[in-house]
Amino acid sequence: MKRLAFTVTILCSYLLSSCSSSNSPSTVGTTPVALWIAAASTTYISDAPTDTGTNMLLQGSLNIGLWDIPGIVSHHQVSFVKFVLPSLPPGSGIDHAYFEVYHGGQQEDGTTDNTQFWVSQIGVPFGFDTMTWNKSPDHGRYNAPPTIVCQLHSKDWCGTHDIRDTIQNWFNNPASNTGFRLNLASQSNYYKSFYSNRDLSRTDSTLGLAPRLLILLHIPDTTSSLAPLKTFGQLPPDANVRLGPYSRRTNLVIMDSLVTSSDFPASWNAKKGQ
Repeated sequence: MKRLAFTVTILCSYLLSSCSSSNSPSTVGTTPVALWIAAASTTYISDAPTDTGTNMLLQGSLNIGLWDIPGIVSHHQVSFVKFVLPSLPPGSGIDHAYFEVYHGGQQEDGTTDNTQFWVSQIGVPFGFDTMTWNKSPDHGRYNAPPTIVCQLHSKDWCGTHDIRDTIQNWFNNPASNTGFRLNLASQSNYYKSFYSNRDLSRTDSTLGLAPRLLILLHIPDTTSSLAPLKTFGQLPPDANVRLGPYSRRTNLVIMDSLVTSSDFPASWNAKKGQ
C-alpha cells in the first residue's frame, strides 16, 4: 500500500509539472524589417570670401567639399545632413544601419571620382537654416577627425560601413541625434557633390535621391502592423523643401519605403560600405 501511495505521489508531481510548463509564456518571435529613411535637413557652408556668413540651404545638390586650384583662392566647403527617426515599437532592435548619399556626377571637376569623403557626427545641436561658416558647430574648423571614411562612386549611391551602434544610440538617446558632417578626405582640387533633400527629383510622394539611412531591424511579432514605423516626431522648420528663392514646400516625406525583409530589396541598390 505504501508503494502504491508513493507511485501516485510521483505521478501527480509529474502531471502538475506538465501543466505548469504548458501554461508558461512562450518566447515572442520577431519580424525583420528594412527601412529607407530620407534626410530631413541638408545644407553646406563655405569659407570662400563670397560665402562667408552665409549657407547654401536653397541648393538642390550639395557640395561634399571644394578646394580651388592652389595659388589662386583656396577654400573649403563642409556639408551637413540630419535625419528624423521614426517611432519603434517596444522590444524592437537595430541589426544593421548604413548612411548613404547619391553622387550624381562623373568627374564633374575633371578629376577622378576615385576619392574618399569623411563622415562624422556633428556632436552638438544646430539649426541647419541658420548655420554659417563663421557660426558653425566647428567654429570654422573643417578638419574634425573623421569617424568613418567612405568611397565615392560615380552616378551612384555611396556610403558608410555598418554604423548600427551610432543609430541605436540615436534611438535610445534622441538628443544625441545631431546629424552628420561630410567633407572630402583629400585636400586637393576636388569638387564633388551629392543630391540633397531639396533637389528637384524630390517630391511630396517620393524619396528621390536625398541622403538616406538604410536600417535593418526586427520588431516583436505582437506588433499588429508596420504603421508605427511611419510615425515620426514633428519635423524641424529647416526641413522644409525650398525650390528656388521664392517657392517653399512643407510636409516633407521622409519615409515611404519599408518592407518585411531580412535584407534590403535589390531595387534599393544598397551599398553597405562598398
